[in-house]
Amino acid sequence: MLVVLLLIVLTTASSGCTFPLPGVPVPIPGGPATSYPSDASVPDLSGRPEQFTPEQRIGISQAVTATWSPLRTGDQATDAQSLLQAILKTPGFADAGIGADGSVWARYADGLPITWMLAYNDRPESGTEPSSKPSLMVPPAPKLAALPDRPDAAVWEFPSQYAGGVGAAVNDLLSAAKYRPRILGNQVAELQTAVQNLGVLFAETHGGVSRTILGTPEYALATNEPWKAGPEHLPKFKLYRQGLLVPAVVAPLIGEATYYWGVNTSFVAKYWTFAADALVFISSCGVYASTEGRAFVAAIQGASPGRSATVLGWDGSVAIAYGSRTAKRFFARVLGDNSIDQEDVPRRPFTYKQVYDWMAKNAEIQMLPGTATLTITYGPAGDGQLVPSILRVNLLRPGKDAKVEHAGEEYLEIAGSFGPDPGADLRSVTLAGQPLKVYDNGWSPERIVAKIPAGQAITAIGGDLVVTVRDHPSNVVPITHWTGSVKMIQTVPGSRGEAQLTLDCRLQASGEVHFFRTTPDATPRVSFVAPIDFPDGCHWRLSGSVGGCTISGSGRLDTPIQSGNLVTMGKRALNTDNDGHYPVQAFVIAPASKNLAIGKMTCPGSTSNYPAMPFYTGSYTNAEPLTFPSSMFVTNAQLSCRMLPDAPCTEKWTLNPTIGIPTKKTQA
Repeated sequence: MLVVLLLIVLTTASSGCTFPLPGVPVPIPGGPATSYPSDASVPDLSGRPEQFTPEQRIGISQAVTATWSPLRTGDQATDAQSLLQAILKTPGFADAGIGADGSVWARYADGLPITWMLAYNDRPESGTEPSSKPSLMVPPAPKLAALPDRPDAAVWEFPSQYAGGVGAAVNDLLSAAKYRPRILGNQVAELQTAVQNLGVLFAETHGGVSRTILGTPEYALATNEPWKAGPEHLPKFKLYRQGLLVPAVVAPLIGEATYYWGVNTSFVAKYWTFAADALVFISSCGVYASTEGRAFVAAIQGASPGRSATVLGWDGSVAIAYGSRTAKRFFARVLGDNSIDQEDVPRRPFTYKQVYDWMAKNAEIQMLPGTATLTITYGPAGDGQLVPSILRVNLLRPGKDAKVEHAGEEYLEIAGSFGPDPGADLRSVTLAGQPLKVYDNGWSPERIVAKIPAGQAITAIGGDLVVTVRDHPSNVVPITHWTGSVKMIQTVPGSRGEAQLTLDCRLQASGEVHFFRTTPDATPRVSFVAPIDFPDGCHWRLSGSVGGCTISGSGRLDTPIQSGNLVTMGKRALNTDNDGHYPVQAFVIAPASKNLAIGKMTCPGSTSNYPAMPFYTGSYTNAEPLTFPSSMFVTNAQLSCRMLPDAPCTEKWTLNPTIGIPTKKTQA
């Protein structure tokens, strides 16, 4: 089933928004005493005839602003009170009040609403960082939701002078992840038609609470369309009369107020739709600070059929510099972009919950202690993501490596976050650009099992592995293929000479050796098993003397031999211990029941040749582990070993990667 991401980010034009303020009783001449939030004491004025022309309404609101502007101090609570008093002194209003989110609302004498969205001017950059890390409760997300089922997206950013800011950045991030974002002009007519079954909607604008003509408080978001009179604006005044638009006075605490149309909860419920599993990011002032704001969130969730949205939003006032930075960081980390907070080992994409929890731990979701905190509500399907993400990959073979369900076959086991199976037509796994078959029931939200193509050995594969869901690619994880050799020389000393066994083997191996993080804040590490084959067998040679007799002979060991964890010249594996050192599993010559080589022994004074001393498997120890440098390949690794008591042994490995080498851009 297709999935959608809804992303709405709302902040203030030259600032953020407002501190929450308590409801303030306001006696209005000619109208009832009201407080905000209120109950049924606020009358329904829809029956009153319209008393003012659009020009008159604009004139009345401008008179309020003219009275209030000289009184502004920059203190939000004080300025909200002085604005309220300016409204009370201006003829033409029926009632007014201060909203729980700090906005100031009023209704004209004929019932039509208007709201003043008080806005912070941006604070200095140093003032937007919290002084300490808050302790936050993190909501649970028990399941992993599907990815958005449509790539269509929209970016809504207010005001226009911020073009090229966070909206442009989010647009580019979504485009890189194979979404199709569209930059909205933020006009009312466009918002009636463009927000339909979207995958992503990003909006950065003002927010506040107003009242409809019925007296109902509703949360609203400011569009980028000025509130003006004139015939071309009559359709908007009609929507205004129907309670679907609100005149929004964007009133910075410092600077000139401007007049824009705002879309409210009723507008959203009537015109907007989103696909299932949407993500909604509302970075306006206080969408989580009031009952009305939460009703706005509920309207968005209700517009997503089947599985509703995950919603993020601020529970207080947020300055645009902080809100924009937080939004950009969230999307960059969800999408695996590393242009922010660059590190030597770049981060892969993570789920919404993983990123949110990480940002909470690092105090990146609270503007200042006691002000605005980013809040998240997961949809009923649980946690979600914008793109699939590969954590790590195991290469597994028949025998002791392979699971019973796929015995006799070589396959990849891919761990990560992929969402529920969207169906074979909507997902793929590719290695070096070639598709791999996903086993029946081999796809789960956190594990994929894919078959190695027929005719290929698992020790000979390599290249970039990518998981794609609904055309959205995951991070790239390279499967590295090595070729090389191993040479073992064992010397058996004696009272009259010494014998020597030399073993030469050509080898090939494949493994996934990139660094990975389990969570965004985890230390990158590596852990893998690399299957190894010796395609030509191993060539052995005996030389030296024992007791005055000459030992000679050579041959080839063709049969792969395995004995528990002791693997010989056949298929075997390198195992890691996560700290850069790679102890090799015990490398033995042959099990005790077999001779490796029967050469010939020629003794002085004898006309007969005797079988050479058999070399049996003895105890084996690694004096030194193989050490992989950060570039993840072995060159000239030298080990000491002991095959027989008092028999010195050296083992030299040379491995060179030929394909799939991790690079600095490989994400962990």
